[in-house]
Amino acid sequence: MMEIDYILSFKLKRSSSGKEKASSEKIKYLQKLSNLHPYTLDTVSSSESFKNVKMIFLDLYYLVHVIFGRRRKPDIIISRSNFHFGPFMISKIYKIPLINEVHGDILDEGKTLFKDSFLKRNLGFLWHHYWLFFLKRSDGLIFNNSLLEKHYKDHYLSKTALTVTIHNGCDTEFFYPIDKDEARCYLGLQKDIYYLLFIGSISRWHGVENLLETARYINQKADDRAIKLLIVGGYDEDYLHKLKQRYDSANIIFIGERPKDDAFYYINAADLCLLPVNDIRISPGSPLKLFDYAACGKPIISQRCTVGYSDIIEKYKLGISCDFTNHRDAASVILQFLLDYNEVEYKCNNREIAEKYLSWEIIIKKWLEFGELVKAERKHT
Repeated sequence: MMEIDYILSFKLKRSSSGKEKASSEKIKYLQKLSNLHPYTLDTVSSSESFKNVKMIFLDLYYLVHVIFGRRRKPDIIISRSNFHFGPFMISKIYKIPLINEVHGDILDEGKTLFKDSFLKRNLGFLWHHYWLFFLKRSDGLIFNNSLLEKHYKDHYLSKTALTVTIHNGCDTEFFYPIDKDEARCYLGLQKDIYYLLFIGSISRWHGVENLLETARYINQKADDRAIKLLIVGGYDEDYLHKLKQRYDSANIIFIGERPKDDAFYYINAADLCLLPVNDIRISPGSPLKLFDYAACGKPIISQRCTVGYSDIIEKYKLGISCDFTNHRDAASVILQFLLDYNEVEYKCNNREIAEKYLSWEIIIKKWLEFGELVKAERKHT
């Protein structure tokens, strides 16, 4: 089996969404398919204070541990390190192929994140160039969205850079269909209500405000049908406060962040699962919720004409798409779908697709194939 070191500059936790959830699932399946040695902030300390100092220390820890702590060196290094120098130095010293994960462009995202801070915008500019120094010297890059890969190739990378796009996946051992009423009983939800679900981080990227505006129109048009929208996930506190003030309704329920175990029940309790996104950055990313929804056999309504979202939904017939920015039309599409869709057919199809094409086991095999390609390329240079 391939010997892999995997370096992550954050602490893993059993959250319902986000990079921590994705990375813990990647580690689970990397451990199944390779001889994995993970290095995370858990390795260094469980304290939340001095996070940047600990990120630097993680790279130092990795550097020292590989040089002095182990006899056998890895076949490849996969890194999602914030400071990069530890994996980079080990790669250069021992001539080990280094693959970096790329999930965004800080210059692009800073236009939204740092628009009110001159200092942060300039620090972001400096960090961007520091980051590019290491990316350009990687042996391979894994992107989670083809739009992001194209952007980097067009603007930052050489024509010979070895890159691949591999979207996220789902833990089909953890997420699977159960009876909807059983899930509702566990959560204390009503049996005679239609529940629409959004699960994920409540951020400006994901267009939650469009979803909430759409929910208003849904309830205006719903006649006597009782329809509620559940919003489950972590949040930007200021953004969430504004949303709650504007969308104060008994039919919109903000659940807050929940552990991964609860996410399993919320997805299974839902009638429809929603996948909006705002077109405010180069790449919309690769939404974990899409794959978890599918693994539980739930029909999905995604943002129309969006790479990494509607293209996957349409390819595998996992649901339909609409334009959540056109709130009135989106509401009509959702209501019509509620009337027409076959719950049993979607449960069977979406679960089968998740197992055959979207599981982390399938995705990690693609990572390992890319790793072998990078190793072979490194030998020839």
